[in-house]
Amino acid sequence: MTPYQPRHFIVQEFVPPELYKALGARSIFVMDYYIVKMADAIREYFGLPMTINNWKWGGKFKYRGFRPCECKVGAKYSLHRTGKAIDFDIAGVSAEEVRQEILNHPRLFPHIAALEKGVSWVHADCRCITDGPILF
Repeated sequence: MTPYQPRHFIVQEFVPPELYKALGARSIFVMDYYIVKMADAIREYFGLPMTINNWKWGGKFKYRGFRPCECKVGAKYSLHRTGKAIDFDIAGVSAEEVRQEILNHPRLFPHIAALEKGVSWVHADCRCITDGPILF
């Protein structure tokens, strides 16, 4: 079976360096199909650079996609640990503006179920709800 191949991202933008070192390109399998597909949809909608992880280029972000069990970042039962969540920024657009656009266009982002409010980045996930997206 072939995994979904993101159109606007490379695998390293979704996984931490230790996982990529162990599994290489196969590490995309830890990510949920819908959250990767929604990352592409968000990138296409805004048409601007979108940063999830940037460790490959010397940046500080490495746990904004998948977080392994031993990772100390975030909540113990975070959806990042199951590959169902991403944190990201879009160049030149505030997190609040991004959240509002996603909320205002649910048909464009049908698998985004929840967005975290009150943070300076965007957290989006594909938790199991049917009336989304919600702010939490």
